[in-house]
Amino acid sequence: MLVPTCAAVAAGSNIDMLAWGGTPPSGNRVRDTAVTKSIADGTDKPVIGFIRMGCVTDQASVKFQNEVGFPFLQGLPSVIRALGALAFYGARKGRKAAVLPPANGRAETLQGAAFEVALAQHGLTLPKTAMARTPSEAATAAARVGFPVALKIVSSAISHKTEVGGVRLHLTSEAEVERAAHALADTVAKAGAAALA
Repeated sequence: MLVPTCAAVAAGSNIDMLAWGGTPPSGNRVRDTAVTKSIADGTDKPVIGFIRMGCVTDQASVKFQNEVGFPFLQGLPSVIRALGALAFYGARKGRKAAVLPPANGRAETLQGAAFEVALAQHGLTLPKTAMARTPSEAATAAARVGFPVALKIVSSAISHKTEVGGVRLHLTSEAEVERAAHALADTVAKAGAAALA
């Protein structure tokens, strides 16, 4: 799904460059160079990879970047500067980015069930999900969804779930889900946020 999605985006007439969010391989983390390389090979538009935060770049990471044909920049300020420089260069070469029309969507379309309906209207479906307010509800809901499952905090006060430990992956039983949900509730309490708020 990754490559067709990137190809569709790159082919857009209003798209001038691509920024691909991901991490190159390092340590036990493996990435398929063929998949990532096909993104750059499938377009004549500039492509950069980016990582939101700085991290150590080892030899495996450098080799991967050389093979896929585009760099992975670290930290959003560096990414924004690079994209800005590409836009400036394009404008100096006579390829000024078009001014986008004002957005005409509605914020409520991006929330909850309305978001799923909007995606379905375009032929996109999300994985099975369920909402729960207690650990026991989460365990029962997980059994309905089917194992393995991922468990995530839902809170308007916590936008970056992974950074506060608000995600548990590869849970394979109701007991695991209930234990993980108790742990997530503690995480929410420590963050001073209200779950499902």
